[in-house]
Amino acid sequence: MDQPNQVREEQVYAFQKNSREEIRAFLSTWQGHELVDLRVFARKAGGEWVPTRKGLTFARELIPEMARAVAELMKASESASPTSG
Repeated sequence: MDQPNQVREEQVYAFQKNSREEIRAFLSTWQGHELVDLRVFARKAGGEWVPTRKGLTFARELIPEMARAVAELMKASESASPTSG
């Protein structure tokens, strides 16, 4: 039987952010709370990937809201005109 404070984590997706970092998506359970964790991982000098403090954790029930936010970002990005630097 699981302990109430036991952390369970399952990675469901990952993608490269840049040459030294990647973003990983996890489903997790912590203290009985069902969570989503989007976390930046960095590559150490030896090649090992380690989690950073950069990230976002929220309740699983908010996944549909996050999906709507991403869809709106995609629409806005497609319609935005490029800015000159």
